[in-house]
Amino acid sequence: MSRLRQFADLLAPYRRAALVAFVAILCGNLLDLAFPWAIKLVLDDVLRNHDRALLNLVCGGLIAVFCLKFLFGFLREYLFVSIGENMVVALRNRLYWQLQRLSVGYRDRTPSGETVSGIIGDVDSIKNFLFGGMIDFTFSLFNILFVLIVLFMLSWKLTLISIVFIPFYALTYLKYAPGVKERSGLVRRKYAELTARASEVFNGMRVVAGYGREEFEAGLFARTQGEILAAAMRSHRIALFLWMGSEFMSSAGLALVIWLGGAMVLSGKLSAGTLIAFYSYLGMLFYPVIRMSVIGRLPPPWTASTGYCGANRTCANPSIRLR
Repeated sequence: MSRLRQFADLLAPYRRAALVAFVAILCGNLLDLAFPWAIKLVLDDVLRNHDRALLNLVCGGLIAVFCLKFLFGFLREYLFVSIGENMVVALRNRLYWQLQRLSVGYRDRTPSGETVSGIIGDVDSIKNFLFGGMIDFTFSLFNILFVLIVLFMLSWKLTLISIVFIPFYALTYLKYAPGVKERSGLVRRKYAELTARASEVFNGMRVVAGYGREEFEAGLFARTQGEILAAAMRSHRIALFLWMGSEFMSSAGLALVIWLGGAMVLSGKLSAGTLIAFYSYLGMLFYPVIRMSVIGRLPPPWTASTGYCGANRTCANPSIRLR
């Protein structure tokens, strides 16, 4: 069974709530498009024509939009939190029951600390992956699609020019992102080993002390911590490179828009309100691109990549069935 199918089975009891939350994501993304367009209306129509009635209509509409955004945002977050917490409880109960039915040989081969790490840490990682990184990715993806449509409606020439850096950044991202996931998986594995070893040492502390192995165990613990630190810092370095690359891409795109858009306004090919709205929408485009590029890399999105690795470890364990 594929990992995607296993995740889908975990979410099956909550599909109605997940569907409502998904609709809330779509509505929230659409409502985000209202504010820059309202600025365009004020600059191009209200101020130019001294239309107070239109001004009142725009402001009233914005108030309604902000109220709906609050409603859909609260509904989305509440439903995802509720689904995530309920899924974690159900999954832990299922895993705990399954572990009690495993063979004695499996229990002898597998350190107890590693098993506990799977029940506690990896299950939390599954929740973080599904309701942290994946939700951010979905929200950002729809945001990008909706904003791109509006940008092309405003000025297809400026849109093509402003996103010219994205393909080059995408190639860089595809080259270096797998290394981040690999390092995150290594960190998860080392944490499981560390937890297992610490559990064994504490359970057999009398034996350790009796044979004078305290210094050896402390050294082993420190070496494992060093391996975790090295892997984590490598992941952070790659993440910072990707993050700063996305920042440079967005800054360069915005600078091009100001230069070329300003020239179009001076030549009468573009209104000032349209340029301001385009600039605002472009910021809304680059922000989710940056979020998608660092999902699972740095806090708070760091949990998504480690979450994927923890989820993969749990799902890949042949002795544990999630269904």
